[in-house]
Amino acid sequence: MVEQQILSQIKQLADELAPLRGTSVAVVLIEPTAEGYEHVAPQLVMEDVCCSPTGAWPRGFSLTLLNESK
Repeated sequence: MVEQQILSQIKQLADELAPLRGTSVAVVLIEPTAEGYEHVAPQLVMEDVCCSPTGAWPRGFSLTLLNESK
């Protein structure tokens, strides 16, 4: 229940952020689903996702778009 409330608030902030940037933006939530990321800093999670050696979306991470079109 609390998680859904927090996610709802984050989505609301994402909806408010996009117009302020003055361009189309995607606000996303990246979550590690693989073991070993329990205490890894968020910027290192992002680095692992962006530096995938295959250029494809790496396994062990989920992606959620927070500011979907209405």
